This record gives sequence, C-alpha cells and structure tokens, in this order.
Amino acid sequence: MICRVILFIWLFLPLLAFGQNARPDTLQLDMKLGSKVILIGTDLDSFRNIKLDSLVRKALEAVKDSISPEGKTKKPVSRDQLYTRIITKNQPFRLKPAIGASLVKETPAPLMGLYLEFAPQRQDYYLRDLIPEYTFLHAGISALYLSERNQAGVRVTNVNVFAEGSIGNRYNNEDKRVFNFDEFSFGLGYLVRRRGDYFEKNTFKLFGTIVPSRSFIRLKPELYVPGNLKKIFPGLSVLVLLKG
Repeated sequence: MICRVILFIWLFLPLLAFGQNARPDTLQLDMKLGSKVILIGTDLDSFRNIKLDSLVRKALEAVKDSISPEGKTKKPVSRDQLYTRIITKNQPFRLKPAIGASLVKETPAPLMGLYLEFAPQRQDYYLRDLIPEYTFLHAGISALYLSERNQAGVRVTNVNVFAEGSIGNRYNNEDKRVFNFDEFSFGLGYLVRRRGDYFEKNTFKLFGTIVPSRSFIRLKPELYVPGNLKKIFPGLSVLVLLKG
C-alpha cells in the first residue's frame, strides 16, 4: 500500500526573522510513489544548500516509533496454513535401490542401481499456495549386465559400472495437477568399471530422468560419449525404485 507522507521541515534563522504579518515562502516537492515533501522557510534562496535526503532520514529517525512497517502488522502464518500435510520426521538422506533394463547399441541388458538422495526441503512437496515441489540431489552407481561372446566364442556377462550424479525436482500432482510428470532431473555419469567391448575407456554419459504423472516407471534417455568424442551413441533405460 502506498502511503502519502507529508513532511514539514521548518528552517529557522538565528533570530526568527518572521514578523507576525510576514508570510514565509513554501516549496513543495513531489516524490516517487505519490509522496510529497513541503519545505517552509524565509525565502526560496534558503533552500539552495539543503541536503534533502539527510533531513528526511533524520526526520524519519525521530518518528520511527510511530511508524508501523507493513511487515510488522501481518500475523505469523502457521505451518498448517502453509502446507496441506506436515512431515513429522524429515529425513534429508534416503537410499534408493533400483532395477530395470537398458538398451545399449540396440542390445537389451539388465540394470541395477543404488542411489543416495539428498533433499533437505521435502516439506515443500505439500505447499498450499506455491508450486508443491522440492529439489533433490542424487549420487550413486548403475551397473549394466551386458552379454557378449569372448574370444573362445563362449557367451559371457560383463558388468560395466557407471558412477552418476544428478539434480532434479519432484512435483506433487496429487491434490492439483502441476505438470504431466512427477519428476524431472538431469545428470552426468562416468564409466568406472569397464568389461568387454561395448564401451571405450573414459566414457561419459549424459542423461535425464522423467517420471510420468502418477507412475512408478522412470524413463532415462542417455547419450554415451567416449573420451575421444568418437562413436557417440544414444541409450535408453527404464527403472523401478524398490524403496524410497
């Protein structure tokens, strides 16, 4: 709310040169937000060397006890008013194992993952007025069980392991639909255990994770980037969390 403040600053000469019939000169200044400052003195020339900002600050300091800032008049808002549900035990860290399948170079492969999630603001998932969401960080590993033939022609299963890190948001679509997905994140992975010929050394992986609204399936499009930046190829994983 814009307050209209009229501040009178009286400028006195040493012996108050006003006579009873003398009329002082008045200067009115229009300020921003509709405020006005009125200066009254013996003549207009007496205003030339005035530091107006300093005088206004001193005047406001003198009457600060009578001024009620807008923020102080508001009543404190309770947690029940802010949130549709209160989390009694907010655990910022959660361990999330996962299983699924991955498509690598047109070859399907079983997948297992173990991730540590850090989310200190889980309570924001139940916000009433703002978007009900919270941000999380993931750090973990994912293991691909790729089947291929060795030099003797015998089919073996090679386990390739990626270390991963990601950041994302989780949205509450239960009370009201916010988006068409419950979760979205993106991250980076690095090959820490290489077996077989599916991946080259120093391979990176760029990926995103999308969870459709009210679904337990996690879609994870991927892009594998070898260290020499050659033979870049896409992949796709489908995951299901076992806990968390």
